[in-house]
Amino acid sequence: MSTLSIIRATECTFWASWQTAATPPLLAVLGEREALVAVPVAICGPLRVEVNARTFAVTLFVERLDERSFVVIYQVQTVEDLAGADEGIGRLFEMVDAIVEAKPVIADLKIDVTLPATLAWCPGFPRRPDAMGSGIDAAALEFARSVAVERVGYRFVEGTGGLEEVELVYLHEEDEYTVEIRARAPFQIVLPALVPWAIEELANLVLTRFFRARG
Repeated sequence: MSTLSIIRATECTFWASWQTAATPPLLAVLGEREALVAVPVAICGPLRVEVNARTFAVTLFVERLDERSFVVIYQVQTVEDLAGADEGIGRLFEMVDAIVEAKPVIADLKIDVTLPATLAWCPGFPRRPDAMGSGIDAAALEFARSVAVERVGYRFVEGTGGLEEVELVYLHEEDEYTVEIRARAPFQIVLPALVPWAIEELANLVLTRFFRARG
């Protein structure tokens, strides 16, 4: 495998959330469930979708903030199996399209990815603290001769594609990496994609810059 893809090669969960007013289209989608969304409630899903021989669960949540506003959460998650789940994904997409009135919305985006070390490696990470350095590395070395840095985070100002944060964690017992990507960018579902192309490209850009594929 020469490239990394959040759809083809990893376990991942994608969330897009945005705040919206209590518009007639949203209230029409909620119907009688309007009074039940004081906490995030799944109003559609999980629905099973097959993409590139992988199974995904797609769910739409809504949470009421106050009488005038709601938060909508769209989630896509890789799963091993989703026996008994509905396959009517078209209905969920119709709900999303109605809520956003067929227009892109600015959404908070979060992508969690798990990469086994057998699939990819991150150059220089995990790493040993700088024994000649000062500050936090020097402080860590006071507690043991053998120390490893296994978690690092980056915050971006005006990042590419709306990128805001990247956190990398190496789980030594599982011998795998977890990656959390946060961004704020336009969001709109365009069939047949489960995740907008630009957002998937941003996630893949992060993975291919931080990691090297094995094999």
